[in-house]
Amino acid sequence: MLNSASSNRLPSEMQVDKRIGILVVSHTYVVGVNQRKVEEMARISDLSVSLLIPSRFLDLLRDTKAECLTPSRFEMISSPVLFAGHQIRYLYHPGLLWRTLSRLRPDVVQVEEEPGSLSLLQLGLLKRLFGFKLIFFTWENIFRTSLAYPIEKVNLALADGAIAGNREAATVLRRKGFKGPVEVITQLGVDVEDFTCVAKAVTRENLGLRGFVVGYVGRLVEEKGLLSLVGAFARLDTEATLLFVGKGPLKPAVRLLASELGIEHKLVFVDAVKHDEVPAYLSCLDVLVLPSRSGKLWKEQFGHVLIEAMASGIPVVGSSSGAIPEVIGSAGLIFPEGDVAALREALGDLAHNPNLRTRLSELGKKRVAENFTHQEVARRTREFYDEILPRR
Repeated sequence: MLNSASSNRLPSEMQVDKRIGILVVSHTYVVGVNQRKVEEMARISDLSVSLLIPSRFLDLLRDTKAECLTPSRFEMISSPVLFAGHQIRYLYHPGLLWRTLSRLRPDVVQVEEEPGSLSLLQLGLLKRLFGFKLIFFTWENIFRTSLAYPIEKVNLALADGAIAGNREAATVLRRKGFKGPVEVITQLGVDVEDFTCVAKAVTRENLGLRGFVVGYVGRLVEEKGLLSLVGAFARLDTEATLLFVGKGPLKPAVRLLASELGIEHKLVFVDAVKHDEVPAYLSCLDVLVLPSRSGKLWKEQFGHVLIEAMASGIPVVGSSSGAIPEVIGSAGLIFPEGDVAALREALGDLAHNPNLRTRLSELGKKRVAENFTHQEVARRTREFYDEILPRR
């Protein structure tokens, strides 16, 4: 790949750019804070990184225009898309896509979309013409076929490698017949400083939190196991408060159960907050709980709030659903999903044992630093390219 500034020189004067050209493609990076991983990839000396994203995307009823992380070490290209908001069906503007590939001539195109997506197919069909290696990303940790199966089969045949967000997703890919290299790397890490250098603008006092504070941050939906959390919390034999940060259709059911159990006065609700406000709410907690419950079509694929809490030094308790034990490792407590008594026991152990809280706090921070920072995710992604690319 040649530096654009050298393109008019004689061959003897040309300076060969030995960096690996990477084009990352995904709707995930429409949100500026998510671009930090790409920024860390661009800091790696032998990578030249560009980012292609939709100019706007509708996700969870929120219409988001493309944001730009500044300062930036990578080039960002935003494109109009068809079917904005449909993660599987959306398509990039063909002319802009063609011009981008013609200009960049990337060595690797990393499409961080599921294997049944049309945007992955778009890039896959251009792979041979432009001579790049194609990588995709998957979270899907339940084996099933869908209406997108024919597209998925083509994409799996075209791709040179895959990154799976959890170990079960890698197993699912193999069951579907994917033969290329697969590496298990989370899609997004955390910036530890965001969670350790918190100006505690949100305090226990102004939220009305008392005693041992148990918290949940995320969508208030049935599959997150929140009714089990309320049931377990009700059995604690100490002064405590249960904080919910988020919104969703299960909120009335949570309130009703708390009322029936006589603990409604111990619950505090805060609507969904901006990402940069999450650390302040986590800092108020004594423990963060993710009590997810698996179903036929869903189980927890990662649980990003777990690594945010661990980065904050907050002990975590998670159910056995999906990838939760994989994320927590030995740095927190795991209980069988749906087991209210086991969850109550875990909360009780933490409420009455400050030394356990301190130990898990330190283990959590260490686990995040070693596995889940943006820098570590970028480093492992760079290593994966060596499995995809021919020796240079």
